[in-house]
Amino acid sequence: MNQIIRSTLVTLVILGPLAVRMDAQSLTITPGSVWDEWSFPSGAVTLEDGRLRPFLYRKDINAARGAIVRGAGSNSSTAAALFDGDLESTWSPDPGAPLED
Repeated sequence: MNQIIRSTLVTLVILGPLAVRMDAQSLTITPGSVWDEWSFPSGAVTLEDGRLRPFLYRKDINAARGAIVRGAGSNSSTAAALFDGDLESTWSPDPGAPLED
């Protein structure tokens, strides 16, 4: 919570010299030409109809899904089960294989 308050205060200090109006639902910055001078990471925000909107990332991203298995050692033919997205599928090394595999 302290970080939110700190971030808000820093934003207000930075935007202080500008004409800023803020209420519970909005933060208005005038003149509109201020937006032309700001730079944003590509895809991080959109500016449509004078409204700044953050890009929302999905929470259910599986970075390993579709990964390619290299050097699984033993049971390499079933190692792709680690990344198939199915919680029921599994992989385990061959119990009889040497430890380095």
